[in-house]
Amino acid sequence: MLKPGRILLLLALLVAAVAACTGVGVPVWPRVTPAGPVACPYEIRTFSETWLDTSVSLQELEIALCEEPTVLRRVHACLQPDDEIWYFTTPPETWRAEVGRAGYAIVRDGAVVGVLLHCVQ
Repeated sequence: MLKPGRILLLLALLVAAVAACTGVGVPVWPRVTPAGPVACPYEIRTFSETWLDTSVSLQELEIALCEEPTVLRRVHACLQPDDEIWYFTTPPETWRAEVGRAGYAIVRDGAVVGVLLHCVQ
C-alpha cells in the first residue's frame, strides 16, 4: 500500500509529466493535506524561478527516486535532450508557516515546464 506522501508524489509527477510533455505551463499545485490532524490552509498557485536552488544531474535524480521506478520512468519519458533538472525549495517563511514545498523542477529553454514534489510540509 502506498503511503500518503508517495501518493502525493505520484500525483504531482503525473501532473508535471503531462505539462512537460504537452508544452503546457507549470500546473496549479494540487490541494495538499498533510497526513496529520492539521489541514494545510494554503495552496501554492505559482512557481517562482527564484526557488531554484541547485542544478541536479539525471543520475542524482535517479538515485533520489530509486524507490519510485514508475515515477522515474515517467520523468525519463518526458525529458528532452537539453532539459535541465533543478532542486527547488520554497522560501523559509513558507516552512515557518508550515506550507513549505521542495522537490525537482524540469527546466526547458529557461522556463520551468514540470515540477516533482519531493517534500511537502
